[in-house]
Amino acid sequence: MHNITIISSFHKNIGKCNPDELYNIIEDIQPEIIFEELCLDTFSMIYADSSVPYTTEAITVKKYILKYPVKHFPVDTYPLNEKDLFNGADEIAKRSPEYLRLWN
Repeated sequence: MHNITIISSFHKNIGKCNPDELYNIIEDIQPEIIFEELCLDTFSMIYADSSVPYTTEAITVKKYILKYPVKHFPVDTYPLNEKDLFNGADEIAKRSPEYLRLWN
């Protein structure tokens, strides 16, 4: 049986949500495979073209794979319609004050 751990974070540094803290979590888990929320173009820029990543996740994963040779893959490989990105979020917010509080 395989374990799957999903880690969710903000895309920018907020308090303890930063590359160093996320790295510590990833290092404790020691995954064999990492799936990243990146499109193919961004994934290629960061890892093939050696661009400097700007998100918490990409900074962490780039640092991790330098030390641990694990496989990693992008998962946002489908065409994205940006106007649909948060489609339906308004309805959830109307029905759940807790969701709205957490979102804010």
